[in-house]
Amino acid sequence: MTVIKYIARGLGIGSTIYLISGLIYTSGAIQQQIFSILLLSVLLGVYPLIYLQEKLSLFTQALIHLGLSYFSFLGTAYLGQWFPMKIGIIVTASLTFFVIFIFIWFLYYHKEKNKIASLNKKLKLKKDNSLNS
Repeated sequence: MTVIKYIARGLGIGSTIYLISGLIYTSGAIQQQIFSILLLSVLLGVYPLIYLQEKLSLFTQALIHLGLSYFSFLGTAYLGQWFPMKIGIIVTASLTFFVIFIFIWFLYYHKEKNKIASLNKKLKLKKDNSLNS
């Protein structure tokens, strides 16, 4: 898993350098697309903060996260002219978005679930050790 993390980090750094360079050294439609990608990336990076709202159920948090992410995707796709705004293309792009979103969401869900299980196991071990002392 460590190699995958380093690859993901490298992709993030390389993509950021490419996008910022493209934003500075290009113009017109390419610059508009790069700006829209950067805008969407910032928004998608901020939206997971909804999971810090403990008063909301996980389902509500996920629904808000999904809604904000989806409408941001559509908005930036429109502004960046990523694809023609025709119903068939919008439906296909939307389905692609939902599949990717749900896949990534489940990866994070299982990662957090495993982290909680590990913490609970350590707490139980610590508690058992203190009772036996």
